[in-house]
Amino acid sequence: ALGFSAEYTIRERVVDGYWGASIASGDLDETISFQTGEGAPVSVELDRKVSALQGSAGLVFPLDRHLRLRPYLTLNASRIDAEGILALKPQEGRPELELPPLYSSWRADALTTSATLEGLYDRWWGSGRLELEALYTLSYTDSDSDDNALLDSHGWHDTLVLRSRWSKPLPIQTPGAPWRWSLYLNHVNILNQEKQALGFSYYFDVGAAVSYEINIKALDWFGLRYLGFRAGAILGADVDGYSLGLTFR
Repeated sequence: ALGFSAEYTIRERVVDGYWGASIASGDLDETISFQTGEGAPVSVELDRKVSALQGSAGLVFPLDRHLRLRPYLTLNASRIDAEGILALKPQEGRPELELPPLYSSWRADALTTSATLEGLYDRWWGSGRLELEALYTLSYTDSDSDDNALLDSHGWHDTLVLRSRWSKPLPIQTPGAPWRWSLYLNHVNILNQEKQALGFSYYFDVGAAVSYEINIKALDWFGLRYLGFRAGAILGADVDGYSLGLTFR
């Protein structure tokens, strides 16, 4: 995924403007193995490719020098292409249970309209910086598929995201710009989704990061604060894993 967002000044107004855009592409390969009631091994292989375009626009209300609210609307258009293979593996002494592999493919298009209320808090204590962010998003998704009637669906869902970051400088500079280390703790909660849909409905992401504080404004148009690398652990009641990422802001 690659995205960009920015705030801009609206002249002679007490509020600022906000806009953002992003493009994303993903590929998920899955293999699921299980046994029938008669003990025959079965495998299901799924390959799903997702591509999406997203645009956002809204306002920014500065409440004081540390806290601001940012309500905005987002439109997301996505496409999912999927292929699946269902295979009943041969079983010794039971040739009658063997079936040729079943192939299927389908495509779905989805349009999601979202309303988000975001709160941002930013404060310095000496050389340390605390950044807090809270987002509540209410979305409506309408999907359409000519290949699979189950994918013709629509519905509402809401999500809560909490992010926190504490950073301090490292005793190195390259060249003339400082490096900083940071600790972060994030929480994602898909509020009204059944756990069976993904296998989980919430998780925590905790980790550490190192960033190079560039603080430049290219072409007098947009600012770039830092480039960095982060690593963390994903923890939840029904999910665990890790995350690695290159970041910029």
